[in-house]
This record gives sequence, structure tokens and C-alpha cells, in this order.
Amino acid sequence: MPSKWPSAAIVLIVCVMIGMPSRAQTGPLPDGWRLPRAGEMAAPFRADDPHGFLRAVGDFNGDGEVDAALVLIAEARGPSGRPVAIGTFAFLSQPGGGWRLQPVRILEHPLPVDFVQFGIVARRPGRYVTACGAGYGDGCAPGEPASVDLEHAGLVCGLLESVAGIYWWNSETESFDGVPVSD
Repeated sequence: MPSKWPSAAIVLIVCVMIGMPSRAQTGPLPDGWRLPRAGEMAAPFRADDPHGFLRAVGDFNGDGEVDAALVLIAEARGPSGRPVAIGTFAFLSQPGGGWRLQPVRILEHPLPVDFVQFGIVARRPGRYVTACGAGYGDGCAPGEPASVDLEHAGLVCGLLESVAGIYWWNSETESFDGVPVSD
């Protein structure tokens, strides 16, 4: 009787490839950054998202083109042997092809112990209550909004189920702005 191992191995490889971010669907990674390695970001909650909360897509800059965002890890290591930074980078599709790389949020050394919880989720256009508006913390900082209205898709980035922010494209500054959404 033929072994079932070859077909099981193919199914496993296909599942891993579907769940991992792909450079083919974005541009080249920024110098000094890499995709998370298998097992490095392992956490049970990642099974709830087809991309493990490591990739998100949407029209982030409102140009009618699909953009992508990836969680990347710095190649450099600190004294503890841990990466010195983890971050979210958007790959904004350009008219006629190609990508514009734009940092969204970067957490630098010392990284939180639970950086494995770092992830991203795309959000549709609409109104979102911020941490200020939800009454988290010691009140609102001067100028901090109680809610934000996204004209285009946005991103929630951070330690999921903990400290996170919502980020959106600011066409005037051509960068992402953000505010806390949870504590």
C-alpha cells in the first residue's frame, strides 16, 4: 500500500505557504528586515486569521489599488539575542506597477516580552472609537480624538488583545498617522 506521507507533506507545505506573507505580492523587503520565521511568532490566536495576523490587505491610501502590509522583524539582535525591533510596513501599490514602501509602526528595543503577540488587522473605512473615547487610561491627551473616521482602509497594529493603535494614511504628509485604540 502506498504511503500517505508524500500527500500529507504537500498539504502541510501548501497550508504554510497560504498562511505566510509573500514577497511576490509586495515589493522587496527593506534593508535589515525579514519575514518572521516559522514558529517565531507562534501563538494560538494566529489560527483565527488566514494570514496569522502577519499580513493585511486593503486600499490604504485611497488610490483604488490593493495595498499590502506585513509584520517584519529586524535582522539585528540585541544583547539578549532577541530582535531589536518588530514593525509593520505597508507596500502601497503604484499606478503602472511597483510598490512604495512605507513604515506604519515600529517597536524598538527593548521589545516587550510578549512581542509574539504583535500583529496587524485591516479595518474598513468607518468610525472607530479610540482608547481616549473608550475611557482607557488617565484620560485623553491634549488633541487626542475620541474617535477617528477612516476614509480608506486602515490598520490596527500592536500587541493584539493588549496595546494597539489604529493607523491610517494621511495624504497631506504622505505617511501613516495613528492613535491608541486599547490599553
